[in-house]
Amino acid sequence: MMPDDKTIIEWLAAEPWPHLESGEIHLWWACLDVGEQRRRQLALSLSARERERAARLRFDRHRNRYIAGRGIVRELLSHYLCKSPSAIRFELGPYGKPSVLDRVQGKQLCFNYSDSNDMALYAFSHDCELGVDLESLARKIHYQRIAIRKFSERESEALLELADHNGKQAFLACWTRKEAYGKAKGFGICYPLDSVDLCTDCTTSAMTIADNTLLNGDQYWTLRQFYPNDDFVATIVYAGGARALRYFDF
Repeated sequence: MMPDDKTIIEWLAAEPWPHLESGEIHLWWACLDVGEQRRRQLALSLSARERERAARLRFDRHRNRYIAGRGIVRELLSHYLCKSPSAIRFELGPYGKPSVLDRVQGKQLCFNYSDSNDMALYAFSHDCELGVDLESLARKIHYQRIAIRKFSERESEALLELADHNGKQAFLACWTRKEAYGKAKGFGICYPLDSVDLCTDCTTSAMTIADNTLLNGDQYWTLRQFYPNDDFVATIVYAGGARALRYFDF
């Protein structure tokens, strides 16, 4: 179930700032464990609603991680949009997926991000809906029960055939596929996870997903699973065919 070629991503320094071409997706790797001064700087760019949400978080770690995550996405968007981080305007989809109202030369700048522990993964593209998910491979989880309850019969059978260690890692990899697919479509995790088979074979890191629910536009999605480092697994799902993925260290 795990990819035979578990290739660790080589993250590139973004100097000079990379230009986002039409056929590209930019992925950014960032640490959310930032110092107090940096966190205060990031907090200044947040909207009143974001600051209110941060204040409602009970634990300092969760609050600090939220501020860093939202502040960094605003900084990244500001480079692509040539706009101040605090001036960026968002709107929410029916299931809460954010999108930016500003356009780049008439093109929609699509983005998504995910965090796990103190790390975050961000993705950006032009006119191409996408979703990403990130999971720590050290996460403690009773995956067998979740797989049986939530995944399709074929998926759960494939996972339960594996030994515990491999099974847990395969489950976490598969979970990133499920969540990234839902986020790309705008649902997040609020869809029947057994409605699409994404995890019957995780030995391959790429697949195409047919989508018969769309009346127009792209009729399929591309899935790419990868490993940001030895401790995490991630998946990106995006509309349509192949695009060039570029990986940057923030």
